[in-house]
Amino acid sequence: MTREEILSSEAGLLVDALWEVLAEQQYGLGLCASQLHVNSQMFVAHFPQTEFAEDVDPLPKTSFFNPRLRLTSEDEIQQWEGNLSIPGIVGLVSRKSSCIIDYLDENAKPRAILATGILSGLLQHEWDMLQGIDFVDRMSDRAKRRYLLPMGQPGLLSSNPVVCSSGTWEFVDPLPELVSN
Repeated sequence: MTREEILSSEAGLLVDALWEVLAEQQYGLGLCASQLHVNSQMFVAHFPQTEFAEDVDPLPKTSFFNPRLRLTSEDEIQQWEGNLSIPGIVGLVSRKSSCIIDYLDENAKPRAILATGILSGLLQHEWDMLQGIDFVDRMSDRAKRRYLLPMGQPGLLSSNPVVCSSGTWEFVDPLPELVSN
């Protein structure tokens, strides 16, 4: 999206619609424009403070326009993921333990976030969605057989593999080409 498009009232309405749809969901930390059938490279994400994720830095509601993903670690984490477009199903997914996502914010200002742990996984998940990659595509065949499960299954989180339950984020310098445009 161009800076003019990001600053337009249409983009503002899209951001509002994404947050509204996300707020209606019991689970869900992010949503892509494509999930509302809008062909735009943008998503919204947040990670509120909860008693279930005390070791995760809360990520405020953030709009990511024209995101670019940089993986910054070879180490992997495992986390449970779902997709609001495939309700009721979760799967165990491996993700890189840290990443940087460069983007333009809702004011078309260049930003970048370095995220670790579950927040890294969240941003990778949303970026994948913009590329047409669903969480199921990231699961190994073995994981699909063992850990593609109905949401709410008794003991889902307690009887299965150790998953990442921590995460941090901080602003870092964005890619130079985002700043110069």
